[in-house]
Amino acid sequence: MPRTYYLWLSGALVSILGDAVLYFALGWAAAAHGGTVAGLVLTAINLPRVLLLIVGGTVGDRFGARRVMIAGDAVMLVGMLVLAAVSHQTGPVIWLLVATGILVGVKDAFYLPASGSMPLRLVGKEPLPRALAMRQGGAQLVTFVAGPWAARWSPPPA
Repeated sequence: MPRTYYLWLSGALVSILGDAVLYFALGWAAAAHGGTVAGLVLTAINLPRVLLLIVGGTVGDRFGARRVMIAGDAVMLVGMLVLAAVSHQTGPVIWLLVATGILVGVKDAFYLPASGSMPLRLVGKEPLPRALAMRQGGAQLVTFVAGPWAARWSPPPA
């Protein structure tokens, strides 16, 4: 396995951990406003992801997976800074949670296909099954751990 694949895989797993903690945190903060709001926020994440996934894959093919991933990371960095600044001033208000959910869903629609193409680009066809197994196994482990880890550090919903 090329060293570049291990470096990319490490970064990808950290990114998956951050996403999973963010999903948990958004749902947790929304639960303070009731079950309907929590459902709305989680739908705001998943609906754009589903509706735009094919468009995201096309954009990744057209402009390059690397560019799409860097743009997605930049968008999330700015979005999370805005989320932190606004929530510091207003608290976790519903519109902010829904807007963040939409941002996450749109980013995922473009980021996931680009990220999914990287193992083949980095390792080639021969070691691809092993590379995919490492990525999928690592992602499952990270998402399994993310919820309880985030809950440990989260105050209970009000």
